[in-house]
Amino acid sequence: MSPPTSTLTALHAHLDLIRRKATGELPTTARWIRDFVMGHEKYKGDSVVGPEVVDDPVPLTTTSSSVTVVTTDEPDEKQHAETKPTTTTTAAAAAAAASATAAGTLMQKEERETGSVKTHFLATYLHMSGGAPVVVLTLFLACFSQVARVLTDNWLTQWTSHTHDISQAAYQGIWVGLGVVQITAAALQALLAAISGLWAAERLHRKALESIFRAPLRFFDTTPLGRIINRFSTDIEQIDTTLPEYIRIFILYISMTLANFIYIAVIFPLFFAPLIPALLFFYWLQDFYRSTSRELKRIMSVTFSPVVAQVSETLSGLATIRAYGAGERLEERLVEVVGVWDRPYYLGVMIQRWLSTRLELVSSILIFFTGIFVMHFRDTIPPSIAGLSIAYALQVTAMFNVCVKVLCDTEMTLNSAERLIHYSHGLECEGPTVVEGQRPPKGWPQTGKVEVRG
Repeated sequence: MSPPTSTLTALHAHLDLIRRKATGELPTTARWIRDFVMGHEKYKGDSVVGPEVVDDPVPLTTTSSSVTVVTTDEPDEKQHAETKPTTTTTAAAAAAAASATAAGTLMQKEERETGSVKTHFLATYLHMSGGAPVVVLTLFLACFSQVARVLTDNWLTQWTSHTHDISQAAYQGIWVGLGVVQITAAALQALLAAISGLWAAERLHRKALESIFRAPLRFFDTTPLGRIINRFSTDIEQIDTTLPEYIRIFILYISMTLANFIYIAVIFPLFFAPLIPALLFFYWLQDFYRSTSRELKRIMSVTFSPVVAQVSETLSGLATIRAYGAGERLEERLVEVVGVWDRPYYLGVMIQRWLSTRLELVSSILIFFTGIFVMHFRDTIPPSIAGLSIAYALQVTAMFNVCVKVLCDTEMTLNSAERLIHYSHGLECEGPTVVEGQRPPKGWPQTGKVEVRG
């Protein structure tokens, strides 16, 4: 019998002991379980959530001589073991309990990266999405699409000014042809981003699942079930649907922003004077915002595991909860872990408002200088070109906001990729399933005889 993996399943497994009460077999353990479920004041500290939220309820681990109860009373999260006699025996549980006792804790703390997403995580994701050819082709299609967009808009200004001595049908045909080229390039870029994202998601999921299947038993003894479910549900969903779209949108808008700046700078070279300080301020803003929102996303990912664990274990232990009237207590605990998970989300919304205010200030300054240049060069610049320059400058506010937010969202969503990459490459695995040189001969066994030697 394998050791129970959660408090609720441990209680369910020991219900028969509770019914026997003090008939002579394990009376102490039975009373402890009964008092724990009924919310006895003596065991109020033995809770899933202490001063800081632990990412899963702490299990009862049965061994050949004791039941180990890990508590999280103390602020420094050090966990102490209280042993009580029992008669259950399993070799795997004994080994897990021995290592837990030596380390002073059973559940491993969930790993969380700090700082920006490491280069090797990004390189691994890009490699799984198709590698350098896909990246180069995506960037080429994005640039080609923006060149076609600028040419389309510029041709419209020439059409309104009757710059060329051609018919209206010719103007229309060229304008429609440039528009078709732009749409085709953008559609191909979106299709390539979707396909490469599916490639990366499928490969990451397969490798992480293989690592889980080949992980040693002690990994499951020391890793809460809610943590594993969180990676194969929320993180997989982010990599499947959100991350490829964020990458596509970021490439689209950063290429649009650069194309607008280049066009305005070609018409008004003096535009570089306010543009360079604005870009430096823009870089500082996005760096400050990214560093904050990235860590908030990581905290959200870690604090969501207790929510998943609490819900899944409540559903699996409904019979026990109803039998002992513990529904209200578990409801309070669920509200507490959801509240802890919701705090970084609220802070993320506040930092977005902070960013939007400052980006709009930078964009307003650029629009102001563009208007000044249009007025100053009104005698040398055609009105249609001047109008297009102002229109491009007016788009800067929205593009700045989208670029920074999507860049940060992309980096935050890459947190899901790095968590899956850790499972696919960072877990300890058992030995290979096939050892070359140790294979039995083909057709083995040739006879149905079993011979025991020694």
